[in-house]
Amino acid sequence: MENDVFSHFTKFSNQTSGQDKLCRILQYSSQLVWWYLERHGYSSDNIAKLQYLQQSLSTARKYFALGKSIEHIQGAVVTIHINDPILRYSITLSKISQAFQNVLR
Repeated sequence: MENDVFSHFTKFSNQTSGQDKLCRILQYSSQLVWWYLERHGYSSDNIAKLQYLQQSLSTARKYFALGKSIEHIQGAVVTIHINDPILRYSITLSKISQAFQNVLR
């Protein structure tokens, strides 16, 4: 059962790269529109809504990165069982390093 949870999560997290790209496009587009509205003197209410949208999308992208790091940890668990010690240590440490990079971003 535990393996099913990881496989379902991995399947979902593989989709997060597409979700992250969509969020990035929306985030930067809202930032561009926010900048344009601010320069041309539009109401501060609309600008505040766009700022909130941009911040929300930024937070969503951080959660997607966290999900990706869990996928890297799962990959590290799989590589622990490689017979060659040099490959085992290098690949496992590489996966753990990638996981920490995503968390610390």
